This record gives sequence, C-alpha cells and structure tokens, in this order.
Amino acid sequence: MAKWGRSTPYTISLAAGLLVSMAINPPYSRNTTASSTAIEYLFNPNLARKVTVDAVLNSQESKFSLFAPAVNNKDWLFFIEASEYLKYKVQDHHAPIEEYPRFVTYKDPAIQHIARTITQSNRSKEDAAQALLDFVHDIVYDDSIERSAAKNYVRYPLETIVERNGDCEDMAILGAALMRAVGIDVALLYFPSDDAHALDHLALGVAGRFKGASWTANGKTYYFAETTGTLEPQRVARTRIGQDPDGFSKGRVEVLLLH
Repeated sequence: MAKWGRSTPYTISLAAGLLVSMAINPPYSRNTTASSTAIEYLFNPNLARKVTVDAVLNSQESKFSLFAPAVNNKDWLFFIEASEYLKYKVQDHHAPIEEYPRFVTYKDPAIQHIARTITQSNRSKEDAAQALLDFVHDIVYDDSIERSAAKNYVRYPLETIVERNGDCEDMAILGAALMRAVGIDVALLYFPSDDAHALDHLALGVAGRFKGASWTANGKTYYFAETTGTLEPQRVARTRIGQDPDGFSKGRVEVLLLH
C-alpha cells in the first residue's frame, strides 16, 4: 500500500478508461495509509463537510486528469483542480425535483472549458449538442445509486465528471450544464412513474433542429435526449437526440426550465 507523504502521487481507477491522478497534501499524518478511507474522504459529501479540507483546497498540485476517448472523433484529456471539485462536494446535495435546475452550473469555468473544447470544430449547435451528449454517454450509469439512501443525492456536474458515474438526474444535469455552457437551450425532463415499484426518471430536453420525441414549453420545443444507457465502460451508449428507446415520451412529463 502507498503511504501519504508530502505531495505523494496517488492513482485511483474509478472506471475503465479513466485514471484519476492526484498529488495531495491531505489533513492526515505522514503515516496514514492511502486506502478506501482516503477515497471515501474525497467522494463522500457528508465526510467532506466534517473534515478539514484546507490542505487540499490550498494545494496547487492537486488535480484530476480525465481521459474521454472517441468523442467528436477525438480523444480528450482534461485536468480539473481538486479544489474546484471539493468546492461542490461540501455543498448541500438534497433538493426537491423543482429545484434541480439550480444544480446546472453551466457558468463554472471547468464546465465551460470542457464544453467549448469538445465542440470547437462543430459548425452547428445540433452537432455540438450531440457531441456533448456523447461525452456524457462515456460516464457509467449506476442504477444502484437509485436504491441507496447513502448514495442517492443530487450531484453537481463537476462531481459527476470526476467520479465518472451517476444516476439519471446526475447525467441529465451534467448534459444540461455542458450544453448550456455553449449557448444551447436546454431543459430538464421529469417523468414521474405511476407504478409504485418503478423509479421516476430524469432526462434532458434540447432545443434545436432535431426530429423525434419532443415537448413544448414556454414557446420552445425541447427534444428528448437520453443521458443514461452506458451500464459498463466497454459498451458505451450512443443514442441520438430525439430518440426515445425506452418509450418515456408515452408517459407524463414535467418540463423543468433552467433559471
């Protein structure tokens, strides 16, 4: 096992195809073992609120390196400061459905950089929107989150990018933030379930020249975009905007407009 020392590099594999590389001076003694406790410290918002994070927040060497393969015909490598990630990790993560739009932090500099970099070669907003949806599809949809009281909280977009997994609202919120960051009009689509044994669903609505399942709200038409679907890294979903493979467009929907 590696040991925590000053600026000790530590690499965790969160999902196939992604490495999170960190050089952190955490608030542990030099003899603390780098173990699941350290990972839990970073990725558990309840722990993040309770412990002192100043050592991480003030370290200029602490960053995540994120690899996204084959998006918009290119492989991408992005770096995110750990302090930016932890800034969101210590926030309140619980909110009713109608407040989900506040988690769409499209003005975040890291979100804007990722969205603009990926879409810099796209000539239309429609192509840019699909490229960003493909980026979201590289993140694993973890349906176990929905059934866990400890894990089922709303994540901010930067958290989902770093942790590389999430449930339906995490994915939809991330997609909304990335698209809105490059000027694409989006909304969140909430599908309440009438079946007591089935889960509600949250997806993304994208305005533009698309075809397929759509809804109109506030004078604009939003096309269905399924942000989930990748159950394992080796089998990445690649649904198109407007496609509704699971038939959610046949049920009730609430369109949540962004602020």
